[in-house]
Amino acid sequence: MKYIPKLVFLGLALGLTLGAQPPADWRVNVSNYQYTMTATAAISINGVESADTQNVIAAFVADECRGVMQAMKIGTRAVFFLMIYSNNPGESVRFKLYLAEHDTVLDCINTLTFEADAGYGDLENPFGLLTVFSAIPRIKVSQPSQFQIEQNFPNPFNGTTRINFSLSKRTAIKLVVFDLAGHQVAQLIAATMDPGRYYYLWHPSSDLPSGFYLFRLSTPDESDEKCGLLLK
Repeated sequence: MKYIPKLVFLGLALGLTLGAQPPADWRVNVSNYQYTMTATAAISINGVESADTQNVIAAFVADECRGVMQAMKIGTRAVFFLMIYSNNPGESVRFKLYLAEHDTVLDCINTLTFEADAGYGDLENPFGLLTVFSAIPRIKVSQPSQFQIEQNFPNPFNGTTRINFSLSKRTAIKLVVFDLAGHQVAQLIAATMDPGRYYYLWHPSSDLPSGFYLFRLSTPDESDEKCGLLLK
């Protein structure tokens, strides 16, 4: 692993995000963990490497944040120097991206296995995180009269499925996927949106098993959900 300035790792240890506004729970109490590893990473969105230094990535084990860092400009690239924490080598680490331009959170496709003192990637060859972003297109119809989420299509699905939803007023929303045990498996949208009818194309991560999943659309005032079946 290439040398990375101590100031960078100080920022990692303190969970600094340097001005961007990712979810408030993207924080790590580093004193709770015995081991660390590092990832020098770049993020590709829809196959194109992002150069936006306002983006933030976070590492998770299950729903617990284990590291967070905003991108830094290195030459022409936006690079993340991420410190990841654990007490149990062998844990599967997944990643989320805070996409600053759209004020939303995306799940990354690839994962890492935690190894104490390991270092993934360097400045010349950063670890390549991958994600897919649907720009939440608006369907051109008259303003809807009610807040609702529609049944996903196709259903059952294997691969991408389309989730239509309607908003009757401008509001902060979240579109989240849960398994039937109530565990969150993906946050698709976290943004403030205008009234209208929209759709989101969800491509579930490869490690999700077949089964039923709940698509929940929520605002500060109300929520609605539908159930879809993933078949592999």
